[in-house]
Amino acid sequence: MKTTDKEFFRIINYINKKYGISLIGKRALVEKRLDNVLTKTQCSSTDEFMDLIEKEEYELLDNILISEMLTNHTFFMRESSHFDILNQIILPKLKKCINQQEGIRIWSAATSSGQEAYTINMILQDYFGEEAKAWTMKVVGTDISQTMLDKAIAGDYTKEEMETVPDKWKSKYFIRKINGDYKINDYVKANIVFKKQNLIEPIFFDKNFHVIFLRNVLIYFDIGIVNKIVDKVADFLEEGGYLFIGLTEILDINSTKLKYIQPSVYRKL
Repeated sequence: MKTTDKEFFRIINYINKKYGISLIGKRALVEKRLDNVLTKTQCSSTDEFMDLIEKEEYELLDNILISEMLTNHTFFMRESSHFDILNQIILPKLKKCINQQEGIRIWSAATSSGQEAYTINMILQDYFGEEAKAWTMKVVGTDISQTMLDKAIAGDYTKEEMETVPDKWKSKYFIRKINGDYKINDYVKANIVFKKQNLIEPIFFDKNFHVIFLRNVLIYFDIGIVNKIVDKVADFLEEGGYLFIGLTEILDINSTKLKYIQPSVYRKL
């Protein structure tokens, strides 16, 4: 849907103010996805939609807008080299230096429809094997889109979405449906919590994390906001904890709280 300059800037300024996300150079994408927004909300024009959403009384409209405007592209085992580091380097270190009751805490900070959080948990279960039941483990998945979180909580995935899942995981951690789709089993769900989180708003957790995945989300923010978000997120890392960003995110992270390890991998000082 074509927009006037006034309509376009009204939309992107709203998103920028509320979420810190910059869409200034993505007019074609915004206009393309605006059709879906208006169809789903039954609004006849951009101005009608914005008049409603700016009243701050329509959380559903806000969720539709942000869910449509962001690229919620994810899949199981995405950027698998990070999971290799988790499995081969981080978990052995954690197993040696923390006790079972203290446990392991990992945050998937832009979890989208849940594949990242579930991948993390399946790696934990595989690594600890029979010992897993003796360990306290918690994986937290957060996102700004309630639509994506609802899908994550449901844990239902099509056979196409399961193409990157190893066969041994399909049989061990999923229930196959009659139509060929899959549902994550309750055992994998048991120690995962999903909740809504806007990264530019205050963040509250009762304990820090040993690992944080903040991948493929920083590209949406201007560099000034990126530094603030990274510093804020780093506050919730245990000393020596690891932060992962996306492999394609080449960012100038000037945080005094983090040490550069290798591209896309940082550690809490």
